[in-house]
Amino acid sequence: MTMRLNPLLVFVAVVVIGVAVIYVALQAPERAPESPHGTTVTPGALPTWSVGDNWMYENSTGAIYTYSVTSEGQFDPPWDNTPCYHVTGTIDPPSEWGGNILQWYRKATLDFRKDRVFGGDRDRSSTFTHSYSADPWPLEVGKTYTVTTDESTDRTISGDGYTEGSSHTFQITIETFENVSVSGQKFECFKLIKREGGTLVETRWYSDVVKREVKRINHQTGEVLELVSYRVQ
Repeated sequence: MTMRLNPLLVFVAVVVIGVAVIYVALQAPERAPESPHGTTVTPGALPTWSVGDNWMYENSTGAIYTYSVTSEGQFDPPWDNTPCYHVTGTIDPPSEWGGNILQWYRKATLDFRKDRVFGGDRDRSSTFTHSYSADPWPLEVGKTYTVTTDESTDRTISGDGYTEGSSHTFQITIETFENVSVSGQKFECFKLIKREGGTLVETRWYSDVVKREVKRINHQTGEVLELVSYRVQ
């Protein structure tokens, strides 16, 4: 004797199973990302850079930027003894100011203390101070704060130099946490929006695993910078 299945019962069973699968998936805790070495990282936490960490980026004109953490330390007077990471890098082909990069990042906020690009007869060296309305770390979706950046830049061309300064106040909003694909790789990232006086200035995507941004768009120049490769401790 052949048993016939009731189509209505089959439909109900499929719906019930589907709802159960969705419910279980929604109840499962979100898995924290892991570093390339299998170490669990806390989403949005201030990262710790290590000597030997390095990153490579390509911009929309095809220039390649490399960055490597070479040491940790404090500035000597007349600086402020701020604990910093020392980063060296290159630009290929060189920019108008050269192809060598020297940078100092504050360990507490990962913003610039000094940024220098040089090569040949040209040298551009900028120093920065930043004032925050709130601690930028940890990153959290919906978080908004302001940062006032004071910059002093020395430019030298063939031995002749001049100095200029500027001050800007930016509004930073952490808009979403989303997947971003660059260079054939997919990363979970915090999307940060930077505005000045309501005008969109920059968008960048920060990855906990990479410990830096994986993509940045400068809306004033149209330049796009994307991660090509990286190696972190």
